Amino acid sequence: MDNNIEIPGTISRHLYDIDVFEIHDNLTKKYAEHGNQKLAKKLNYYTFITDDEDWFVRTVKKEGLDLSAEQKLRHYILPSKSNFYQYYLGWKLLTIDPYRIGGVLAFQATLFEGNQYAAKDNFVGLVEFMVYNFVKRRNFLKEEVRLERIMNWLDINRRFVIVTPESKLPMSQQMEVEIPITTAKLVFSEFSKYFNSDQENSLRELLFNNIKPTEKLCFKIGPTLLIELFKRIHYNQLLISTTKTALADWIFDCFCVFEDKEPHHLSKNTITGILSKPDKEPKKDHILTTLVPLLDYSLRSTTKSD
Repeated sequence: MDNNIEIPGTISRHLYDIDVFEIHDNLTKKYAEHGNQKLAKKLNYYTFITDDEDWFVRTVKKEGLDLSAEQKLRHYILPSKSNFYQYYLGWKLLTIDPYRIGGVLAFQATLFEGNQYAAKDNFVGLVEFMVYNFVKRRNFLKEEVRLERIMNWLDINRRFVIVTPESKLPMSQQMEVEIPITTAKLVFSEFSKYFNSDQENSLRELLFNNIKPTEKLCFKIGPTLLIELFKRIHYNQLLISTTKTALADWIFDCFCVFEDKEPHHLSKNTITGILSKPDKEPKKDHILTTLVPLLDYSLRSTTKSD
Protein backbone atom coordinates (compact mmCIF):
# COMPACT_ATOMS: atom_id res chain seq x y z
CA MET A 1 0.00 0.00 0.00
CA ASP A 2 1.33 3.43 -1.00
CA ASN A 3 1.90 5.69 2.00
CA ASN A 4 2.42 8.76 -0.16
CA ILE A 5 -0.52 11.14 0.12
CA GLU A 6 -1.34 13.04 -3.06
CA ILE A 7 -2.87 16.50 -2.70
CA PRO A 8 -4.51 17.28 -6.06
CA GLY A 9 -2.52 19.74 -8.15
CA THR A 10 0.23 20.60 -5.69
CA ILE A 11 1.47 18.30 -2.97
CA SER A 12 2.84 14.81 -2.45
CA ARG A 13 3.91 13.88 1.05
CA HIS A 14 4.67 10.63 2.81
CA LEU A 15 2.43 9.73 5.70
CA TYR A 16 5.46 9.80 8.01
CA ASP A 17 6.98 13.10 6.83
CA ILE A 18 7.46 15.96 9.31
CA ASP A 19 5.27 18.48 7.50
CA VAL A 20 5.13 21.63 9.63
CA PHE A 21 1.83 22.98 8.37
CA GLU A 22 0.13 19.57 8.32
CA ILE A 23 1.12 19.18 11.97
CA HIS A 24 -0.36 22.57 12.87
CA ASP A 25 -3.57 21.66 11.04
CA ASN A 26 -3.76 18.31 12.81
CA LEU A 27 -3.25 19.99 16.18
CA THR A 28 -6.10 22.35 15.41
CA LYS A 29 -8.34 19.38 14.59
CA LYS A 30 -7.25 17.46 17.66
CA TYR A 31 -8.17 20.28 20.04
CA ALA A 32 -11.29 21.42 18.19
CA GLU A 33 -13.48 19.81 20.85
CA HIS A 34 -14.35 22.34 23.55
CA GLY A 35 -13.01 20.24 26.43
CA ASN A 36 -9.66 19.64 24.79
CA GLN A 37 -9.46 23.28 23.74
CA LYS A 38 -10.13 24.47 27.29
CA LEU A 39 -7.46 22.16 28.70
CA ALA A 40 -4.89 23.24 26.10
CA LYS A 41 -5.52 26.91 26.92
CA LYS A 42 -5.17 26.23 30.64
CA LEU A 43 -1.77 24.60 30.11
CA ASN A 44 -0.48 27.44 27.88
CA TYR A 45 -0.10 25.18 24.84
CA TYR A 46 -3.02 26.52 22.86
CA THR A 47 -0.86 29.43 21.70
CA PHE A 48 1.34 26.94 19.83
CA ILE A 49 -1.67 25.80 17.83
CA THR A 50 -3.11 29.24 17.12
CA ASP A 51 -0.26 31.67 16.52
CA ASP A 52 3.14 29.97 16.73
CA GLU A 53 2.82 28.90 13.12
CA ASP A 54 3.23 32.53 12.07
CA TRP A 55 6.09 32.91 14.53
CA PHE A 56 7.85 29.90 12.95
CA VAL A 57 7.44 31.41 9.48
CA ARG A 58 8.82 34.76 10.65
CA THR A 59 11.77 33.11 12.41
CA VAL A 60 12.95 31.07 9.42
CA LYS A 61 12.43 34.11 7.18
CA LYS A 62 15.00 35.98 9.29
CA GLU A 63 17.34 33.10 8.50
CA GLY A 64 16.77 33.62 4.77
CA LEU A 65 13.96 31.11 4.09
CA ASP A 66 10.64 32.57 2.92
CA LEU A 67 7.83 30.04 3.53
CA SER A 68 4.87 32.28 2.70
CA ALA A 69 3.98 30.22 -0.40
CA GLU A 70 4.36 26.93 1.48
CA GLN A 71 2.19 28.28 4.27
CA LYS A 72 -0.61 28.96 1.80
CA LEU A 73 -0.24 25.47 0.32
CA ARG A 74 -0.06 23.98 3.87
CA HIS A 75 3.04 22.00 2.95
CA TYR A 76 6.67 22.22 4.13
CA ILE A 77 8.76 19.15 4.94
CA LEU A 78 11.10 20.13 7.76
CA PRO A 79 14.69 18.95 7.23
CA SER A 80 16.23 17.03 10.10
CA LYS A 81 19.11 19.53 10.27
CA SER A 82 16.69 22.19 11.50
CA ASN A 83 16.87 23.29 15.14
CA PHE A 84 13.08 22.84 15.21
CA TYR A 85 13.20 19.20 14.08
CA GLN A 86 12.94 17.39 17.42
CA TYR A 87 10.03 19.60 18.53
CA TYR A 88 7.98 19.01 15.39
CA LEU A 89 8.81 15.31 15.53
CA GLY A 90 7.36 15.36 19.06
CA TRP A 91 4.19 17.08 17.88
CA LYS A 92 3.95 14.58 15.01
CA LEU A 93 3.99 11.73 17.52
CA LEU A 94 1.25 13.49 19.49
CA THR A 95 -1.05 13.84 16.49
CA ILE A 96 -0.60 10.75 14.32
CA ASP A 97 -2.44 7.48 14.98
CA PRO A 98 -0.49 6.13 17.98
CA TYR A 99 -0.20 2.70 16.37
CA ARG A 100 1.80 4.30 13.55
CA ILE A 101 4.37 5.85 15.89
CA GLY A 102 6.84 3.01 15.28
CA GLY A 103 6.51 3.60 11.56
CA VAL A 104 7.17 7.32 11.93
CA LEU A 105 10.33 6.70 13.98
CA ALA A 106 11.63 3.98 11.65
CA PHE A 107 11.04 6.21 8.62
CA GLN A 108 12.65 9.27 10.22
CA ALA A 109 15.63 7.21 11.42
CA THR A 110 16.51 6.40 7.81
CA LEU A 111 16.33 10.09 6.82
CA PHE A 112 18.01 11.68 9.84
CA GLU A 113 21.08 13.68 8.81
CA GLY A 114 22.16 14.88 12.24
CA ASN A 115 21.75 18.35 13.71
CA GLN A 116 22.77 20.57 16.62
CA TYR A 117 21.26 18.09 19.07
CA ALA A 118 22.45 14.70 17.87
CA ALA A 119 24.93 13.20 15.41
CA LYS A 120 23.65 11.39 12.32
CA ASP A 121 24.15 7.98 13.98
CA ASN A 122 22.42 8.98 17.21
CA PHE A 123 18.76 9.30 16.20
CA VAL A 124 17.85 6.82 18.94
CA GLY A 125 19.50 9.07 21.52
CA LEU A 126 17.62 12.09 20.19
CA VAL A 127 14.32 10.22 20.54
CA GLU A 128 15.06 8.81 24.00
CA PHE A 129 16.48 11.90 25.67
CA MET A 130 14.68 14.75 23.90
CA VAL A 131 11.64 13.68 21.88
CA TYR A 132 10.27 11.26 24.50
CA ASN A 133 10.51 13.94 27.22
CA PHE A 134 8.89 16.48 24.90
CA VAL A 135 5.93 14.15 24.24
CA LYS A 136 5.62 13.20 27.92
CA ARG A 137 5.41 16.83 29.04
CA ARG A 138 2.80 17.71 26.42
CA ASN A 139 0.70 14.57 26.71
CA PHE A 140 -2.01 16.51 28.51
CA LEU A 141 -4.77 14.24 27.18
CA LYS A 142 -3.07 11.38 29.06
CA GLU A 143 -2.68 9.19 25.96
CA GLU A 144 -0.26 6.77 27.61
CA VAL A 145 -0.27 4.53 24.54
CA ARG A 146 1.85 7.15 22.77
CA LEU A 147 4.59 6.93 25.38
CA GLU A 148 4.38 3.13 25.34
CA ARG A 149 4.78 3.04 21.56
CA ILE A 150 7.84 5.28 21.68
CA MET A 151 9.44 3.12 24.36
CA ASN A 152 8.60 -0.06 22.45
CA TRP A 153 10.46 1.30 19.43
CA LEU A 154 13.38 2.36 21.61
CA ASP A 155 13.58 -1.07 23.27
CA ILE A 156 13.98 -2.65 19.83
CA ASN A 157 16.39 -0.09 18.40
CA ARG A 158 18.38 1.12 21.40
CA ARG A 159 22.07 0.39 21.41
CA PHE A 160 24.71 1.41 23.91
CA VAL A 161 27.87 3.15 22.79
CA ILE A 162 30.92 4.53 24.54
CA VAL A 163 30.34 8.23 25.19
CA THR A 164 33.09 10.45 23.79
CA PRO A 165 33.47 14.23 24.06
CA GLU A 166 32.22 14.46 20.46
CA SER A 167 29.07 12.42 21.07
CA LYS A 168 28.06 13.68 24.52
CA LEU A 169 25.14 16.11 24.50
CA PRO A 170 26.05 19.59 25.78
CA MET A 171 24.38 20.85 28.96
CA SER A 172 21.91 23.00 27.04
CA GLN A 173 20.65 19.93 25.18
CA GLN A 174 20.06 17.62 28.17
CA MET A 175 16.64 19.12 28.91
CA GLU A 176 17.40 20.00 32.54
CA VAL A 177 16.00 23.42 31.68
CA GLU A 178 13.44 23.81 28.92
CA ILE A 179 11.84 27.08 27.83
CA PRO A 180 8.54 26.53 26.01
CA ILE A 181 8.08 28.56 22.84
CA THR A 182 5.25 30.54 24.42
CA THR A 183 7.57 31.69 27.23
CA ALA A 184 10.39 32.53 24.84
CA LYS A 185 8.08 34.75 22.81
CA LEU A 186 6.75 36.35 25.96
CA VAL A 187 10.16 37.32 27.27
CA PHE A 188 12.33 37.99 24.21
CA SER A 189 10.69 41.20 22.98
CA GLU A 190 11.27 42.97 26.32
CA PHE A 191 14.34 41.10 27.52
CA SER A 192 16.57 41.66 24.47
CA LYS A 193 16.90 45.40 25.12
CA TYR A 194 19.09 44.61 28.15
CA PHE A 195 21.82 43.03 25.99
CA ASN A 196 24.14 44.36 23.32
CA SER A 197 22.69 44.09 19.82
CA ASP A 198 25.48 41.76 18.67
CA GLN A 199 24.26 39.17 21.20
CA GLU A 200 20.62 39.27 20.12
CA ASN A 201 20.87 36.22 17.86
CA SER A 202 22.57 34.19 20.59
CA LEU A 203 19.87 35.23 23.06
CA ARG A 204 17.18 34.20 20.58
CA GLU A 205 18.85 30.81 20.09
CA LEU A 206 19.02 30.27 23.84
CA LEU A 207 15.41 31.24 24.56
CA PHE A 208 13.76 29.64 21.54
CA ASN A 209 15.98 26.63 20.84
CA ASN A 210 17.80 26.18 24.18
CA ILE A 211 21.17 26.35 22.43
CA LYS A 212 23.90 27.36 24.85
CA PRO A 213 25.79 30.48 23.69
CA THR A 214 29.48 30.11 22.83
CA GLU A 215 30.13 33.24 24.90
CA LYS A 216 28.10 34.23 27.95
CA LEU A 217 25.31 36.72 27.32
CA CYS A 218 26.04 39.90 29.25
CA PHE A 219 23.08 41.51 31.01
CA LYS A 220 23.41 45.30 31.22
CA ILE A 221 21.89 45.68 34.70
CA GLY A 222 22.73 44.05 38.05
CA PRO A 223 22.53 40.32 38.75
CA THR A 224 19.50 40.52 41.05
CA LEU A 225 17.19 41.68 38.25
CA LEU A 226 18.41 38.93 35.93
CA ILE A 227 18.09 36.11 38.46
CA GLU A 228 14.76 37.36 39.79
CA LEU A 229 13.36 37.33 36.26
CA PHE A 230 14.08 33.63 35.84
CA LYS A 231 12.83 32.89 39.36
CA ARG A 232 9.58 34.67 38.44
CA ILE A 233 9.30 32.68 35.21
CA HIS A 234 9.97 29.46 37.15
CA TYR A 235 7.30 30.00 39.81
CA ASN A 236 4.83 31.01 37.12
CA GLN A 237 5.47 27.52 35.71
CA LEU A 238 6.51 29.05 32.38
CA LEU A 239 9.88 27.35 32.47
CA ILE A 240 10.55 23.65 32.93
CA SER A 241 13.47 22.80 35.22
CA THR A 242 14.23 19.57 37.06
CA THR A 243 15.42 21.51 40.14
CA LYS A 244 16.39 25.01 41.14
CA THR A 245 19.98 23.78 41.25
CA ALA A 246 19.71 22.92 37.56
CA LEU A 247 18.23 26.37 36.89
CA ALA A 248 21.08 28.01 38.83
CA ASP A 249 23.67 26.09 36.80
CA TRP A 250 21.92 27.10 33.56
CA ILE A 251 21.92 30.80 34.50
CA PHE A 252 25.59 30.59 35.54
CA ASP A 253 26.61 28.88 32.28
CA CYS A 254 24.69 31.23 29.99
CA PHE A 255 24.85 34.73 31.52
CA CYS A 256 27.19 37.35 32.91
CA VAL A 257 26.50 40.96 33.98
CA PHE A 258 28.00 44.40 33.39
CA GLU A 259 29.35 46.04 36.52
CA ASP A 260 31.42 49.24 36.35
CA LYS A 261 31.11 49.02 32.54
CA GLU A 262 32.94 45.69 32.52
CA PRO A 263 31.53 42.14 32.11
CA HIS A 264 31.69 40.04 35.26
CA HIS A 265 30.82 36.40 35.90
CA LEU A 266 27.89 35.73 38.16
CA SER A 267 28.53 34.10 41.51
CA LYS A 268 26.87 30.71 41.94
CA ASN A 269 26.24 31.61 45.57
CA THR A 270 24.40 34.77 44.48
CA ILE A 271 22.27 32.85 41.99
CA THR A 272 21.43 30.06 44.43
CA GLY A 273 20.74 32.54 47.22
CA ILE A 274 18.15 34.47 45.20
CA LEU A 275 16.51 31.35 43.77
CA SER A 276 16.26 29.69 47.18
CA LYS A 277 14.76 32.65 49.06
CA PRO A 278 11.19 32.15 50.31
CA ASP A 279 8.65 32.50 47.54
CA LYS A 280 7.42 35.99 48.27
CA GLU A 281 7.25 39.05 46.09
CA PRO A 282 10.60 40.91 46.11
CA LYS A 283 11.25 44.63 46.28
CA LYS A 284 10.06 46.54 43.24
CA ASP A 285 13.59 47.62 42.35
CA HIS A 286 14.49 43.93 42.01
CA ILE A 287 11.99 43.39 39.19
CA LEU A 288 12.11 44.19 35.50
CA THR A 289 8.97 46.34 35.61
CA THR A 290 8.31 46.03 31.88
CA LEU A 291 7.73 42.32 32.40
CA VAL A 292 5.58 42.56 35.53
CA PRO A 293 2.25 42.66 33.61
CA LEU A 294 3.26 39.51 31.75
CA LEU A 295 4.17 37.39 34.78
CA ASP A 296 1.68 36.83 37.55
CA TYR A 297 3.30 37.25 40.98
CA SER A 298 0.22 35.86 42.76
CA LEU A 299 1.24 32.33 41.76
CA ARG A 300 4.28 32.56 44.01
CA SER A 301 2.32 31.99 47.20
CA THR A 302 0.96 28.65 45.90
CA THR A 303 4.18 27.24 44.50
CA LYS A 304 6.64 25.49 46.80
CA SER A 305 10.38 25.86 46.49
CA ASP A 306 12.41 22.71 45.89
